[in-house]
Amino acid sequence: MDGEADDSPMSSARLPARLALVGAVMLLTATGCGSQDTTTRSPANVRSVGLSVRDTEKAFAVEGVPVQRSFEEVAGMPVTLLPRRPELGLFAVTVYRISQASGPLGLRIDNSDHLVVRVRNVVISYSAASPVTAQVQAAVERLRRTRTG
Repeated sequence: MDGEADDSPMSSARLPARLALVGAVMLLTATGCGSQDTTTRSPANVRSVGLSVRDTEKAFAVEGVPVQRSFEEVAGMPVTLLPRRPELGLFAVTVYRISQASGPLGLRIDNSDHLVVRVRNVVISYSAASPVTAQVQAAVERLRRTRTG
């Protein structure tokens, strides 16, 4: 490999942990769960104008935690973004359709060891113990301030 590090998130030695995180996010995205915990549809976190995948990628890149699309996009399905470099730690960003900027997404969070934040149609899951927690939180704040449309 010419001595160059492969920065693809799927080629790292932490592939099982990344797949587990992505699996958990996708499971929450697709089905929710039957817990009695509160949902992520808090009106304080929702604005009427949605964020695009490009808005989201830009916010994270500006804060020093660039993300990339982790799977082939399928029309009508949320887009999952993961860190571009494995050393950035484990976090996941799911971008729903812009039309889902307000209202429930059908997610329920139950005893997660990750912090889960919703900004309009974007859901961010990250560990408070991550080496890039401050940058992820800054990207979340940047998304909250983003004006689109």
